[in-house]
Amino acid sequence: MQIPKSIRNMEQLQNLAYSLQKLQIVDLPNHALRSKKDLLNHFSSSQQLEICNLQQMRRFLKINIPPEVWEDASNRNLLSFNQELVQGTKKFEYCNEGIQNLHLISFLTNITELDFSENNISDISIISKLKNLIKINLARNIIEDVSALQSLLNLTHFDLSQNKLTSYTLDLPNLVELLLCFNSLQDKSELKHSPKLEILHLSGTQLTDLSTIRQLFCLKNLCLSCNNILDITYISNFVDLQSLELGHNKYLQNIEPLKSCTQLTELIIRKTSVADIWPLQFMKNLKGLFMDNTKVVDLHPLQYLYQLKKIIASESRIMDVSPLSKLTQFYFLGFSDNLITNADTLKHHQNFPEYNFSNQKVPTTDELKFYNKILSVHSSHKQIRTIQNQNRIKKFRTSLTLKKNVILTVFDNYVRKMNIQYDLLVYILTYNCSNTQLQ
Repeated sequence: MQIPKSIRNMEQLQNLAYSLQKLQIVDLPNHALRSKKDLLNHFSSSQQLEICNLQQMRRFLKINIPPEVWEDASNRNLLSFNQELVQGTKKFEYCNEGIQNLHLISFLTNITELDFSENNISDISIISKLKNLIKINLARNIIEDVSALQSLLNLTHFDLSQNKLTSYTLDLPNLVELLLCFNSLQDKSELKHSPKLEILHLSGTQLTDLSTIRQLFCLKNLCLSCNNILDITYISNFVDLQSLELGHNKYLQNIEPLKSCTQLTELIIRKTSVADIWPLQFMKNLKGLFMDNTKVVDLHPLQYLYQLKKIIASESRIMDVSPLSKLTQFYFLGFSDNLITNADTLKHHQNFPEYNFSNQKVPTTDELKFYNKILSVHSSHKQIRTIQNQNRIKKFRTSLTLKKNVILTVFDNYVRKMNIQYDLLVYILTYNCSNTQLQ
């Protein structure tokens, strides 16, 4: 049977279906009723109904129908399915579709993974019937209460980020990953009942006290950014931590407890009040360090962290980068907006794919190298007009952000080393400065 084009909404379709008890196939070619939401809502309430001619829903079907069913349907050049056909599916993904309720999944009794992120769901009680669920993603909805899911004891991964939760009271002992970011949580007491947690994200949850998580000894990935944390004493319990994010806790100063976290490979303390990073000297496995916008001055605790590959420390108070001179694994250094006046010790790092030393009294590695090359090539010339490749100078000067008097001060040392007449250097630099808008 083909749907009459006079039918424009779900109610009319339901009335038609109920009046035809033996209806088994609904054909939807070029029909006005194209909403996946309306279609699947009706599909879930009818045991007999089979839906076909769904070419426009290929992606949705391919994601959610078992591979063997999808392959068979494609070979027959007819995309059709009914409840019996999809009952064996293990994963159901339905994101960013404006869904408000979940009754369309009630027949998927064997499902193990469910993704309804980025919808308008508030009531999730029907999910409690799906006892085989292992992974649930309900991020970015409008959920206020999750207590109905207490019976899902097989859950290992649960994402509830960016909802409207004020409390989390689930006792789920098998959870390995729990994401609760950006919920205004007041009650987090039940977190202690998930001792197997390895990944816990509590960013933006108005967290001030870490006592509720102090017994989660298996944690490997912990995100506590965008809170009001002052005391991180309990983090010393998490000796297996590999990734820790404490950024945007503006009152955090003391990170002494981190000396126990020797397995860390990534640490984020950006936008905090941290000034002393001495506990980092024990993190021999550290590869990534993000500490921009802090009060850090001294980098000596990093001097023997030979695994370090990336440091971002912009907008801080760093003056000396010489402690990094023996570290050769870097692929990125970000030290913009600091107080650095000399980068001689990093000149041997010629292979940085990326670096940033802008807005301070120091030229970058390539700037040093380029000026050295210019001065050495032209040191024997008596007059500036004999200099070749002025286009190269022109191209280079566009990246210059240093004030004129600072440039002259910095490069004065290089002139003496290379035995070049000072007035020649001044001429070169004046040429650059006069043709560039310097800050």
